[in-house]
Amino acid sequence: MLQLDYRESFEEQYFNLIAVAKCLFDDESPSSSAKCAPFTNIKLPDIKLPSFGGSYDRWLEFRNSYVTMIHERTDLDCIQKFHYLKSSLTGSASQVISALEFTADNYTHAWELLEKRYHNDRLLVHNHVKSLFNIHTVSKESPGQLRKLIDTVLRNLRALQTLHEPTSHWDTLLIYLIVTKLDESSEREWEQHKGTLLTNSESNRLKLDDLMTFLRNRADFLEMVHENQSNSKSTVKQVTTESTVAHEKKGSSQNNYVHSYVSTNKNKSTDKRSPRSCVMCNKSHPLFTCSYFLNIAVGERSKIVQQNDLCVNCLRAGHSVADCLFGPSMQAV
Repeated sequence: MLQLDYRESFEEQYFNLIAVAKCLFDDESPSSSAKCAPFTNIKLPDIKLPSFGGSYDRWLEFRNSYVTMIHERTDLDCIQKFHYLKSSLTGSASQVISALEFTADNYTHAWELLEKRYHNDRLLVHNHVKSLFNIHTVSKESPGQLRKLIDTVLRNLRALQTLHEPTSHWDTLLIYLIVTKLDESSEREWEQHKGTLLTNSESNRLKLDDLMTFLRNRADFLEMVHENQSNSKSTVKQVTTESTVAHEKKGSSQNNYVHSYVSTNKNKSTDKRSPRSCVMCNKSHPLFTCSYFLNIAVGERSKIVQQNDLCVNCLRAGHSVADCLFGPSMQAV
């Protein structure tokens, strides 16, 4: 009897504790009204459909995008897909399906015609390799042209990898091919950089990634230089008489010469930027103290001096080396 009473007492306490725990758990759980409602009023920008004009080196890029965005969707019927397909095709590609009547039944036939015409592995490989060999030569030190070259190389290599070509073994050939398309200055800089890479590497073979990294950094550098030069040229200032003041301290005997120098070179100068405005970074210091200028190759320094019509002796604008008043060379270019 005592055991039965003890059991009943235990069960009563047990169920009471279970009830309390359940109440506590319910209090901690967020109510349905407190839960965040999904955002339904945000309109994302429309995704532009890919277009295809019949170029084999653009087919895989178009096909992969179109299949994902339109062809494999189950919420679109065939007539809608046919409409999207026709609106995506231009040039010779649109002529492939131009004879088909615009009906739902003809959509599958239209897609099959395009696949038969353009999804030919042999022709695709041929055209992507051809595109690599026909890359436009970089005619000048242009960040835009360098980036276009990089994009063309990578786009065609990705397509060839999709077609199961062993592009990972083509590094030596591709490096040679790409370097022949560079401008003279970039090619010279690469040869110097290549020597550094080979010196610091245990391997005597370069990778395509080494060249791609160099070209990206080169494009960034040229963009910075061009932007700084553009900013400098847009700020037109009067030629200062700093040299006149300096020579006045040496005595009145040189005053006439200095005034004549300033007057003569005002007529000669086509760039009236303040001598203290650095053509490299547009900061207020002479070019020969600029860290950007000092850290580039000698050939690059010479080009910057020539492009900005600077005196090769003092690295200032407004006069030639024959008229320079600063004596022997201040800083080697």
